[in-house]
Amino acid sequence: MAKKITFLLVMLFVLLAASVTAFAGGAAPAAPDNGSKEEKAFSWDSLTPGSITALEDKYKNIWFDDKAASDKNEIVNVTYLREYNLNNPLRHVFTGNVVNSTSGGSISDNPVVMLLYIKNDEGQYARLNSIETDQNGVEGSVILISKVDLLYLGSTKTNDVRVIAFRKNDADKLVLGKNLQISNYQITARSFKLIEKVKITFDEVVNSFNQKQAP
Repeated sequence: MAKKITFLLVMLFVLLAASVTAFAGGAAPAAPDNGSKEEKAFSWDSLTPGSITALEDKYKNIWFDDKAASDKNEIVNVTYLREYNLNNPLRHVFTGNVVNSTSGGSISDNPVVMLLYIKNDEGQYARLNSIETDQNGVEGSVILISKVDLLYLGSTKTNDVRVIAFRKNDADKLVLGKNLQISNYQITARSFKLIEKVKITFDEVVNSFNQKQAP
């Protein structure tokens, strides 16, 4: 009799152990997917390569469409200037002045994100990173500035630059012409002429002298 009771207790222990192991191994049902992963991907606090990659994948059919372009600048007014620098003849500064309209909340609560791209030798848009941050995006509420080096020097090759702008809080639902701006620029960075090289060198000498004389 004692042997039967012992046998039953052992069997009960084995069954209990098996049940615990199955539960720990993932037998419990998975939590329902309520879309939280997508919300997390686009609710970023700052520009990071990962967050930009997620946006590029989501909107690739719009962002990288050669024909995509906004009819007017509803988010930022973009200008660019070439830096007269002999060591970096491809250097340009892009400035985005934010248009004072917002799709919700104050301007500071819903800043503008400005991303820069440039067509490479394969005819594909590649990130045009800032020389200061090594990122192709900048975020701000009033003025956005990105200093970059273009790809092609000389009058025979055009730099096709694309500027994409949107408000941060709209990142998960962007629609061209509503809350997404795409502006395209064709920029030729010709080689400096001799007279320009002389002037640039003279200005650099004067600036260096003034800095040394400053208290």
